[in-house]
Amino acid sequence: MAINKTQKGDLLKVDPQLIDIEEGFNTRIDYGDIDELKLSIIENGVRMPLRGYAKDDRFIIVDGHRRLTAVRKAIEEGNEIARVPFILEEKKTLEERIFDIILSNDGKQLTSLELGETYKKLMQYGFTCNEIAKKIGKTLNHVNDMVKVASSSKELKEIIKKGGVSATLVAEIKNKIKDDDEAEELIKTVSSIKKESSGGEKKKEKVTKKDVEDLLPEKEKAIEVKSDEVFSKEEVIELLKKQIKECSSGLPLAVRIKVLKTKLVI
Repeated sequence: MAINKTQKGDLLKVDPQLIDIEEGFNTRIDYGDIDELKLSIIENGVRMPLRGYAKDDRFIIVDGHRRLTAVRKAIEEGNEIARVPFILEEKKTLEERIFDIILSNDGKQLTSLELGETYKKLMQYGFTCNEIAKKIGKTLNHVNDMVKVASSSKELKEIIKKGGVSATLVAEIKNKIKDDDEAEELIKTVSSIKKESSGGEKKKEKVTKKDVEDLLPEKEKAIEVKSDEVFSKEEVIELLKKQIKECSSGLPLAVRIKVLKTKLVI
């Protein structure tokens, strides 16, 4: 079938070897369980068509990267897949295609890190965070937070990818500690300490909010001073914690963590 005779919206049967991925365009990092998808395709075929546009004698995919990856893996393992369903579309602008990536999740939602990278691409084309939020139906805070996560160092991104800390917690820490370098140092130091003490248990390696809450700036809490100057045990503990936190602020981060994690005995 000659490509130039097809029209927008045509459902084609395309040889997977004729489908290309535009280099550097797909923002997906985590493809999920490709083996499970591959087995499903081997057994049932590709049920949801891939989508893309024609270029010369090739097809450029814009939606269906996971399915195509699974198909290619099945073929490499000796399975015969001669054709896959492919919906032909007109080539869209880069901005339109990026929004399509966000709004069409290809059967698996983009991770927070992937969303942040996608939002950053849109910002490179002149979109503001507010415009992106309105376009995709998300809050401005969500877009800002994901951009902050995607702006993290390569080392911190690796920790996020491996499940060592959630993107949500990274954003929260960066919002409270305005200096990104300081925020990242805190997360990486806590992550390193937890990894050393976990004994190889992945669940125990993950940095949680409880691990960092004593290290984050907090709003001043007014402690009522009674006329007879008598404090309850809870108020004494609160005062001591505040003093310890202030006194330890100049210590190296690893030492400060140890000090703040030491249990108070009164």
